[in-house]
Amino acid sequence: RLGGRRGKEPCDPRDGKAQRVCGDVRLCDLPGYGYARVGESEKRRWSDLMEGYFQSGRNIKLVVQLVDMRHTPSADDMDMLAFMQSAGIPFIIALTKSDKLNKTNRELRLNLLKEELSFLESDFVAIPFSSQNGEGVDAVKAEIERALQEH
Repeated sequence: RLGGRRGKEPCDPRDGKAQRVCGDVRLCDLPGYGYARVGESEKRRWSDLMEGYFQSGRNIKLVVQLVDMRHTPSADDMDMLAFMQSAGIPFIIALTKSDKLNKTNRELRLNLLKEELSFLESDFVAIPFSSQNGEGVDAVKAEIERALQEH
C-alpha cells in the first residue's frame, strides 16, 4: 500500500517526516502552494524549502505533482514543472478532482492542458485522478513502481 502524510514543511527522511513505504523507499509530502491561504512571505519560504530539498543531492526517484484538473495550472504549478524538467527530476502529473468534471468538460480540460503545458517535453505523463472514486490510483501506483525499478 502506498501512502503518505501531510506536513507543513518539506520532509527529510533523517528527521522522520517521511513515511517509510518499503525498505529504503519513502514518500514525502511537500507543502501545497497552489490554493493555500497563506501570505506571499510564507509561499516564498516554502519555495526556498522546496528548492533546497530538490537540490540537496537526495536520490529522488519521482515527483507526483498534483494539479487541479478543473483549472488552468497556476503559475506556481508551471514554475515547479519547468524547474523539475530543467533539473532532470522525474515527475508525473496527477490531475486531481477528475470526478468533478462531466465528460465534455473533462475532454476540454485534457485538450487545454496539452496547450497550457506545451513548454514541457511531449512525453510527460498526466493522469486524471480522483480520491473520491479511485480513478487514476492504480495508474499513479504503476508509475511509482516503474520509477523505482528504473532507478
